[in-house]
Amino acid sequence: MKKDKLSTKEFSCLICFPILALFSGIGTYNIIKVAKVDAYLSVVFSYLIGFLILGLFLYIFNYRKDLSIHLKIKYLFGKYLGFIINLLINLLILLIGIVLLYNISNFAISQFLSETPLLIFMILLGLILIYNVSKGIKNISRVSIVFLTIVCLLTIISTSGILPNFELSNLKPFLENGIQKPLQGGLILCLTNTIPIFTLLVIPKEKIINEKKVNKDLIIFYTLAFVFAFLAIFLTLGALGIYLSELYQYPEYTVLKKISLFNFIDRIENFIYIKWILNSVICLSLIIYYISYGIKRESQKLIPTIVTIVMISGALLLFKNNTVFYDFSYHIFPYANLLLLSIFIIIGINIFIRKKLLNES
Repeated sequence: MKKDKLSTKEFSCLICFPILALFSGIGTYNIIKVAKVDAYLSVVFSYLIGFLILGLFLYIFNYRKDLSIHLKIKYLFGKYLGFIINLLINLLILLIGIVLLYNISNFAISQFLSETPLLIFMILLGLILIYNVSKGIKNISRVSIVFLTIVCLLTIISTSGILPNFELSNLKPFLENGIQKPLQGGLILCLTNTIPIFTLLVIPKEKIINEKKVNKDLIIFYTLAFVFAFLAIFLTLGALGIYLSELYQYPEYTVLKKISLFNFIDRIENFIYIKWILNSVICLSLIIYYISYGIKRESQKLIPTIVTIVMISGALLLFKNNTVFYDFSYHIFPYANLLLLSIFIIIGINIFIRKKLLNES
């Protein structure tokens, strides 16, 4: 029925949230560590490389429009091999959720709630996620439009605050270590930020109203997300410089602490956290919905609750402190996402072969 379908805007805007949620903290840390003062170029390279991933996403998305990705995999690989592939994908996507949940929770505790146990914040956030997911993908998509509007407004405000403190000299020397490091940072950022967009494959294309416009709208919102990411790192480096950006754990947040907008609006650094929490809520909701839908294709609370509990437990068990977390996010997390990408490449190859041999659409 039409009331169960998503508009192209409702669906397409969802692509922004995985990219932006995983950029703050993890993405910023990785590209500054690799590319140094040229970190903003890594965002540009990540955007361009990401079109290959977006193309793969659209190729899989446009195949068998009546099926979600879980059913497509079973159709392509058979019941038993399909089950194994779905299970592996779910585990890797669960890992993305664990990393993001710890990242956003740790930031909140370190900056605002130093006396609050990490578990308490995770439980409170988890309750919000369970409620959001239990209402179905239609509700998640509608909430995402509201959240994206707020993120746009807060980005404009925070950008206006940073601009007076921006110094072009802080971005020099240009390509001090050549193009290799920014390109490497772009690859890492692409693996960290862009791979989670595959969670949107849980939504069959036939559930979208005016599906012919989806490809164009996805590219527009994909570009918007990277414009926000580029502005964040470009202005932060320009205001703080590379040495302070490397020193602080959350440079985007720190740079706004010194700024008073229009001489009467203080503490605009909290706009960064508001954006981050809004992006994370939608991204985590998509992750939980993806896994839950693969287990049981009905709107209910039990499976999302179990997935959320596993995610919280995994975050607490895997990451004992920040050192362990950032070492994992830099040395292991991109390779886990590379494995996830490899699986979807295999799925794309299978689709290509079937189209050639069986003339499937």
